[in-house]
Amino acid sequence: MSAHMPSKSLPVRTPAVRWAVLAALSMAGSAFAGTLLERLHLSRPTPPFTALSDLALLSQPKPLPRNINLNAFNPRREPSAFSCRQAAQRPLPESPALQALHEEGLALTSPALWPNQRNWPRALQLWRQAADQGHWKAALMWLQTSYTGAGVQGPNGDFRVPPAPQETVVAYTEQLMRQGVADAFFWMGEFHKQGYGVKFSADRAWAFWELAADLGSAKAQTQIATVLGLGFKDMEPDHPGQWANIPLRYALLRCCAAPMPRAMGRQALSWGVIWIQMLGVGICLPPTQTCPPSSAPRCKSCMTPPKTGVRMRLERCLWPSRQAKHLPMGT
Repeated sequence: MSAHMPSKSLPVRTPAVRWAVLAALSMAGSAFAGTLLERLHLSRPTPPFTALSDLALLSQPKPLPRNINLNAFNPRREPSAFSCRQAAQRPLPESPALQALHEEGLALTSPALWPNQRNWPRALQLWRQAADQGHWKAALMWLQTSYTGAGVQGPNGDFRVPPAPQETVVAYTEQLMRQGVADAFFWMGEFHKQGYGVKFSADRAWAFWELAADLGSAKAQTQIATVLGLGFKDMEPDHPGQWANIPLRYALLRCCAAPMPRAMGRQALSWGVIWIQMLGVGICLPPTQTCPPSSAPRCKSCMTPPKTGVRMRLERCLWPSRQAKHLPMGT
């Protein structure tokens, strides 16, 4: 019976067909592997974001600017590695109308007015109107006012501006970061220091401040200069949170004072150095005011100022880590 039945055999395939089948299988396998790696977060990590980059990372929808990779704060950096930039030199839109809106907002909140005469709600509207059309100075005024709130209620009207929701402020800061506004990076560091709308992280706070200083933020340049005033490295164990890097400190202060007129700039640099030497890193608040509950055990009250000066120190929980070299993306 088997002799009369035809034998079963595989269909005949030419070499060209075989190569086509192998190519299709290879492409399908590559696509599947890529999808699997992406889902398992095993894809090639994004390189660290630095001020030397072209901000290309921020042009992507993800990650959010608050979560970008950062190089850890390096208080040992050589002054030659710091390239002085001034955010004040960033051009404004060539629109007298936008500048007029910004200046009107400043006039409505002038320190020359009594507190109950400063119209903060109207100023906030003017700054947001100018900011939406590209005026970055007005945008920073809106950001800072929305972050802290301002104004009082008086006989002339309710001129109060309550603080905006945290996510609103942080998201707007990220918009300015995508535009390359240096002070926006400073404020993002401040948010990480306070745990404001983001996860508390002293390391990321100082990393953002260093990045902002490299981008030209005078606020950040001054902030970093305040912790580099020790005279010798041998003093560092007795002064946690401070480092001996006077050359970098002067480079930072010289840079942030450069936009001023020459005579005024020299005076500002001299007085700034004296002021920083006296006050150190600034006001020291109780741990309950500066640290979230999760970090309270790592905090401690302000140390007793040394007899040789009036130096004040940051809380322990706000000191950057001495071991971290690179900070991965935030959560």
